[in-house]
Amino acid sequence: MESVGAATTAAMDTVNVGVATVWHNQQQLEAEARQLQQQAQRFNTQTEQWLSTFQSFHQSLKELGDVENWARTIEADMAFINSSLEQVQSAREREHPPPTAAEPADRPEPAEPPTAREPGAAA
Repeated sequence: MESVGAATTAAMDTVNVGVATVWHNQQQLEAEARQLQQQAQRFNTQTEQWLSTFQSFHQSLKELGDVENWARTIEADMAFINSSLEQVQSAREREHPPPTAAEPADRPEPAEPPTAREPGAAA
């Protein structure tokens, strides 16, 4: 009976060692799974932050493009206005040429030239 008891104890010890190994491995796997889940959550949070930053950057680029387009439009409008003003000025100068050095604008037009008077004639 003792030999049966010893055999049973030896068999149980072998089984217990196997069970203990399986239990230990299971505990390690569960710990690694929890750690992996935490890392995945951190990665997900970081990815959301990157996505938010990228979307903000993308929106800023779109706004910058809108400002650039607006500036080009304003520049084209100002060039058109400048051209129009130059055409108006040119047309006015053709209609009313500016006075030349021989004809100052301040000097009144001369009256009829004086005629020669006879001596003794009243003025």
